[in-house]
Amino acid sequence: MRIPDKVEQTLRQLAEQGGTLNCYVYDTTPMRQKITHLSAIMPAGVEVYYAMKANPHPAFLQAAREAGAAGIEIASLGEAEKAVAAGFAPSRLIYTGPGKTPEELRWGVEQGIRTIHVESLLEA
Repeated sequence: MRIPDKVEQTLRQLAEQGGTLNCYVYDTTPMRQKITHLSAIMPAGVEVYYAMKANPHPAFLQAAREAGAAGIEIASLGEAEKAVAAGFAPSRLIYTGPGKTPEELRWGVEQGIRTIHVESLLEA
């Protein structure tokens, strides 16, 4: 895979400053393209959601929103906060994952989370 020119230029500039450079380099283009494509080919009424567990970095969340993701699948209150900070309304979140506490479930209902996946009788 080829590094985009803008990324290569930025990395070269940082390297010229000297010292050690440790970093992650993200390219959201493939994800954006897949969200756009999936959204276009799905039947009416089917929505594409981004699973935050794939990459919780704010740039990915914002890119998912800009590409047309209907919402975010979350598994914790911390993830909910990140999704809302990226511009997703609580009504566009799907809350999954085992072991949700009564407080977390109550919070989800109070915030208007779109869907809360009940994983056990203890969560019902």
